[in-house]
Amino acid sequence: MRTFDESQKDVSDVVLVVQDTQFYVSEMYLASQSTYLKTLFLGGFSESKKSEIALTGIDADEFQHFLEVLYGEFSIDDFTVEGILLIADFYDTPMFPRQEYN
Repeated sequence: MRTFDESQKDVSDVVLVVQDTQFYVSEMYLASQSTYLKTLFLGGFSESKKSEIALTGIDADEFQHFLEVLYGEFSIDDFTVEGILLIADFYDTPMFPRQEYN
């Protein structure tokens, strides 16, 4: 399991907070992976000037797995796949196929 905790502070430039859990990540790397996050980080919104950004409406454990996949870890299994795909769809992450709902 990859860590995104405070031990990553020296190699991160933004902290994403999900359900009181802090994820130390690279803004530019995530912007290159997600059009939603690219807009959030680089689109001139007030969040783009913050070093800590709260993300709501998602589960911290599922977000952990989503980040692991984006950073090249194989974290997909029967228990994590649904949450990863939902977050990937929400954040418009092209490396994942968009889900079609009936």
